Amino acid sequence: MGSVIAAQYAAGVTPAAMLAVNRLWEKHTPMRDLTLPAIALVSGTSGLAMLETMFGDRRIEDLWLDYFCVSANLTRSEIVVHDHGPLRQWVRASIAIPGIVAPLRLDNGDLLVDGAILNNMPADVMRARGVGHTVAVDLTPPEAFPTDDYTDQPTTWQALRLLSSTWLRLGTPVRSPTLLSILFRTTLAASRALSERLKHEVDLYIAPPLDGIGLFDWNAVARVADIGYRATQRRLVEWPAPGRTPRTTPVARKGNTRALRRTGKPDAQHTAGRSRRSG
Repeated sequence: MGSVIAAQYAAGVTPAAMLAVNRLWEKHTPMRDLTLPAIALVSGTSGLAMLETMFGDRRIEDLWLDYFCVSANLTRSEIVVHDHGPLRQWVRASIAIPGIVAPLRLDNGDLLVDGAILNNMPADVMRARGVGHTVAVDLTPPEAFPTDDYTDQPTTWQALRLLSSTWLRLGTPVRSPTLLSILFRTTLAASRALSERLKHEVDLYIAPPLDGIGLFDWNAVARVADIGYRATQRRLVEWPAPGRTPRTTPVARKGNTRALRRTGKPDAQHTAGRSRRSG
């Protein structure tokens, strides 16, 4: 979801409007589009409709601010940076969690999925662009899975109880990993070491405490926004961190000139990161 939120901001959507539009995920959650799991668990129909509502036919190069998102090319095992072209298409690729959402097929037959499998917090991509300070927001789930009620050989009744608790919010919450959370955590595993390294290399690192908020808790959008806001306030008071001097010499490039012209002020601060609560 980091690519979705960043695209909205780059398009000039106000914070209040962003909060309102992202609350629509509660009614149009992609997790309701369950399908036969031949390629993925969900068809993605609701998610695609939401992206069309948000971005229409807009192109990345027409946004008010410079923007990029990343996906992973499964065919070539490499990261792909999308900084031009159809916004909706590349955002869709960047949130295609393997096993949950079907990959995006390119004209040459290559398949693109969520970039998190190779780089979950692409702050290095942002830094390489050489403009302003790099702020990384890390929403990686807590280390521990809730396993109090977990069993590696669940009965049909236990599986139904877990599903009803997770999907329908019925009964007592079941503290156990689900198929969705296992798939998603597997997606993050390969890029975890890179994220750990990058958090020490950016100018400002923010990790909002999101314990207790599930991967697909769409009804927690407002709560997540508030937690993120307060965590950012605290980090800004502490910034720059002891022993670290923020980079202050931006490298001029055409994209920065566009931001100057359209906003009337330097595009001096960027945020890199991927949101996985409201992937």
